Amino acid sequence: MKKQTRENLEEKKGFFSKVNRALTSLSMQKAIVAVAIIFVLAFIVTAGNVIIKNGQIISADNLSVDTNTLFVDSTNNRVGIGTSAPSTDLEVSRSGAKIKLTAGDGGSSYLSFAEGAEVLGFQYEGGANRLYVRDFIAGTNRMAVDYGTGYVGINTGTSAPGNVLEVRGGNDKGIDLRDTSGNLLGFLRKNGGGDDGIFALYDGSGSDLSVALVGGGYSQIRHFGLTVNTSTLSAGNVLEANGNIKANQCMYDKDGVMDGCTSSEKYKDNVSDVAFDKTKLLSLNPVSYTWNDEIPQMTGKRDIGLIAEDVEKQIPELVKHNEDGSPSGLKYDKIALYELELLKDHENEIAFLKSELCKKDSSYAWC
Repeated sequence: MKKQTRENLEEKKGFFSKVNRALTSLSMQKAIVAVAIIFVLAFIVTAGNVIIKNGQIISADNLSVDTNTLFVDSTNNRVGIGTSAPSTDLEVSRSGAKIKLTAGDGGSSYLSFAEGAEVLGFQYEGGANRLYVRDFIAGTNRMAVDYGTGYVGINTGTSAPGNVLEVRGGNDKGIDLRDTSGNLLGFLRKNGGGDDGIFALYDGSGSDLSVALVGGGYSQIRHFGLTVNTSTLSAGNVLEANGNIKANQCMYDKDGVMDGCTSSEKYKDNVSDVAFDKTKLLSLNPVSYTWNDEIPQMTGKRDIGLIAEDVEKQIPELVKHNEDGSPSGLKYDKIALYELELLKDHENEIAFLKSELCKKDSSYAWC
């Protein structure tokens, strides 16, 4: 009996010894884990007063993760990445710094600016590879940059810009050019509700146009004005100019006929007969020649005419001059007027000779 009792006690003692060793081993594991956690926290988080509670890191002081990898300025409520002295609410400071927004479903990514509600921001449309400046209040895109073409659109919505720069707008909307004081220098815009477009450059006063071009569609130029007032640009005239028009070459109408100024008497003063030395007109020498490269559009072409320098020696009134006074061209249309006077003289001479012949022989047909 005593022997059995002793054996039972030894058995129980051995059992409790095993339990004790197991508990001791478990406590050591917990202690090792606890020390490891403390070591990791001490290595990663450096703060004056850090509390980890319910999955949150609470710090009364600045918080630094791996020195400057992430820094939270608790005094100014700023966050720095790559800097321990952020100067704005969020500052990223490192060589080649990048911020990447990725839509996990391949759709759109957004970066917005708000005053309470979202006002304006950026939207990247993943499927179209297009970046928009988006008006979140109106729910529309104000500007688009197409990644594939590099084209830019203004007010093109979700449509791809059709050219390097495409601007859409309503009636009388377009592009204005202004100086640093805001004075209008020029504009390009849609004109009213039709198909017309207007391109205009101002003289700086904002009222007088230096150039005005009004067109319809892609192939029509309806009106072209030079130094005209906006209120006097007439829809009935293809070309208007407030001043003289100078051309180094002649101007012709649609039928190839040379056209000049009006000949109404009401526009003319000091009218008198043309008087000139007819022998000088007859001394002019027509020549044939080849145009050189001084006039590129005529280079190499054969032509006939007079030499302005030669004509100036005889009848300077027929010569056109450059600003420096050198001969530049001829008033070919005026030569016919001199020839008309010469023709009248010839007709008078012929009539006189006929009269003299009739006195001698009346059988001539003109007698």
